[in-house]
Amino acid sequence: MLEYRRATDRPERLDAFLASAVEGLSRRRAQRFIEQRTVTVNGRSARKGQQLRDRDTVELWQDPTDPGWNAAPSPDLPLRVVHEDPHLIAVDKPPGIPTVPLAADEHDTLAGALVARYPECAPLGRHPGDAGLIQRLDRGTSGLALAARTAPAFEALLDLQENDDIEKVYLALVRASPEALPAAVDAPLGPAGRRGRTVRHDPDGRPAHTALEPRDAIGDLLLVQATIHRGFRHQIRAHLAHVGLPIAGDSSYGGPELEGLPRIFLHAEQVRLPHPLTGEPLELRAPLPGDLLPIVRPPTG
Repeated sequence: MLEYRRATDRPERLDAFLASAVEGLSRRRAQRFIEQRTVTVNGRSARKGQQLRDRDTVELWQDPTDPGWNAAPSPDLPLRVVHEDPHLIAVDKPPGIPTVPLAADEHDTLAGALVARYPECAPLGRHPGDAGLIQRLDRGTSGLALAARTAPAFEALLDLQENDDIEKVYLALVRASPEALPAAVDAPLGPAGRRGRTVRHDPDGRPAHTALEPRDAIGDLLLVQATIHRGFRHQIRAHLAHVGLPIAGDSSYGGPELEGLPRIFLHAEQVRLPHPLTGEPLELRAPLPGDLLPIVRPPTG
């Protein structure tokens, strides 16, 4: 993360700033990173030719020394496709696998399963190995993930996400509280913990908004519907913990352990968006998977 400090009265172009601030990065390559949407300014995708203001926060989401690589195909990994057309794929990610690889030789990722079946996804993304995916669900989280099949669709999906036109609805299970569930959490987030592996409320962090709604009461538990748009890493987990309602099974944020719960109870249930190329409204759903359903609907008899 870089913070821009203006040295003169004249504004500075983003590409020039990156070339001066990142060792070994040329201005031409900085321009390419901006075009590939691997640079953000204050949490939003940077624009070509963008001028920086004092104290702007600039982030480069790709190692400037990395020549780039694609996710290793994982043809044996199951892939449940919820929606497919020539431009867009929506899949239901199972729990227990990473969304994207951290290195070129990592197998058994959602990105790898996509590449094995849709090789045109391989070069698409803001980071190496993304395979056209525009969000990264945590390893333990299940549910809907969107991926582009073409470069124009990927660019359009990024624009939709940046303009808050993609609505993502998650289900989370928490301990019921005597206090009323807040309708929303507005709390900027920043890195915390060892090596920034978790996030927490940080007044100087990235602005983040999560809408909350009670779905079902199950004994002393509450199934919560959490809605976000762009979303940041661990946003729902950190926001619920921030208001004293950490998610069941989420040991990183102090969530309660429940008998029979094998992982964090967080599932991406719905995504609503206009189609990135046609504008047609899409509403996609992934029902609760078999490992979570018995927790909220215990068998009878």
